Amino acid sequence: MSEASHASLRPRRTLSRRGLALAPVLLVALSACSGPAREAGPPAWRQRVIPYYINVEANAVSERAIRGEFDEWSRQTPLTFVYAGRNAAGLRRDGKNTVSFLLHWPSTLPQKTAYCQQWDDRAGHIVEADIVFNCSLARFTTNATARPDSYRLEGVLSHEIGHLLGLGHSTSPLSLMKPDSTIAESWFKGAIDSETLGRVAALYTAEPAPDVPRPSGDDMDAAMAVRAR
Repeated sequence: MSEASHASLRPRRTLSRRGLALAPVLLVALSACSGPAREAGPPAWRQRVIPYYINVEANAVSERAIRGEFDEWSRQTPLTFVYAGRNAAGLRRDGKNTVSFLLHWPSTLPQKTAYCQQWDDRAGHIVEADIVFNCSLARFTTNATARPDSYRLEGVLSHEIGHLLGLGHSTSPLSLMKPDSTIAESWFKGAIDSETLGRVAALYTAEPAPDVPRPSGDDMDAAMAVRAR
C-alpha cells in the first residue's frame, strides 16, 4: 500500500497487494486505500449520483456482473450508480468513471490484482475514479459462471467500489473491506456487510454540497489532484 505525496497532479491509487493468475489457492490482498484526507474526514464524492462506464472490450457476462454489483450498492447505500455506457480501457482523467480489464498491465503500476485511481479537487472531494483489473496476473469469473480457479468479479469489484467511495481497509475479518481474501471466498462474492454499510452511511449522511462548475483544460490541471490509494 502506498501513499502519494501532495502535488498539483499526484496519483492516489487503490492497490491490490498480491494476486495470482493461474494457481487457485494463493491468498490475494486486493485494494489498499490510503492517502491524505480532507480536514472534515475521508475523501468523498460531492454528488450522490455517480455515473460509470465499462470498457468496450468487456463481454456481456462481465457487464451483467458489473452492473449488478453497482446496482447492489445503489440499493444499500445513499449513493446511486448509473450505467452510462462503454468507454476506452485504462486509467485516464477523461471525466468518465470507468471499470476496465487490462491484458497488458502498465509497467508504472505495481503487479496487483485490481487497482483504483481517484482524482480529487482541492477541497478533497472525489470527482473521478477508474477501476482496472489485471488480467495478466489473475483470472476472473462471475457468480454465474463460478470457475473454481478464479476470483469472483463481483467480490473484487465490490471491494474496489468501497475504495472508490472513500473507504479504507477494515481490521474485521467479516468485512468486505478487509485487506486479504482467498480465491474461494473472494470478498464474500460481492455481499456488502453491515460494518461497510455503516461506514458508507457515516461518510455520506451529510447533505451534499451544491454543484459547482467543473474546471476544464488547463484550469482542471490546476484544480485537481490525482492521488494513489
